[in-house]
Amino acid sequence: SGLTRVRRYLLGRWHYTYVGLAGATLFFCLSVTPSLLPRGAVLQGLISGVLTAIGYGLGVLVVWTAASLTTRTLPRPGRTAWWSLAGVAGVAIVGFLYLGSGWQRDIHRLMGIDPPARPGYVVVLLVAVVVAVALVGLFRLLRKGARALARLLGRWVPARAAAVIAGVVVVVLTLGVLNGVVIDGFFAVTDRSFKAANGEDKPDSEEPGSALKSGGPGSLVTWASL
Repeated sequence: SGLTRVRRYLLGRWHYTYVGLAGATLFFCLSVTPSLLPRGAVLQGLISGVLTAIGYGLGVLVVWTAASLTTRTLPRPGRTAWWSLAGVAGVAIVGFLYLGSGWQRDIHRLMGIDPPARPGYVVVLLVAVVVAVALVGLFRLLRKGARALARLLGRWVPARAAAVIAGVVVVVLTLGVLNGVVIDGFFAVTDRSFKAANGEDKPDSEEPGSALKSGGPGSLVTWASL
């Protein structure tokens, strides 16, 4: 029926591998461990999302490598294995979110910043899921593009050479876009936000009276320029 075809299409489109999800869970938990500087919920969510996608990719790579080194078909996880992974992942994610929120509150206090509310740390999980799904989907799209280009080049060159050339082209174009558009845009936005924050005066900031401090009497820089 039409409903069955739609269900199969969605399951196929949103299918994730068992080992990949295990790697994604591990890397998400590691991403919320203590850092040297305080992180807001959105920034932490972005970092966690990128690392979660990397963890998933490494899990897929492990399975692919194992399958290429053996002639036997790798065992597929059953229903019990999937439920076990879901249970362990759920407990681990909730536990590390709770611990992570506490670690961030401690870091904020050490830096003299008001600690964020603990319930707001749920935003980290929401942002991380969106970013990770988007990145995994992007790389799947790039893989399809590489395969399509390989089929096109296969009309004139051997199949193996076509696959290598297509892979190199896609990787080079992707790195160029990431470096020239995404990364540059990210740093431009962060630079503007940090400049605005650095330009604000704190209520308890006063012009120093010591000649040993920047902006004080005899200093090469004025207090206003700071």
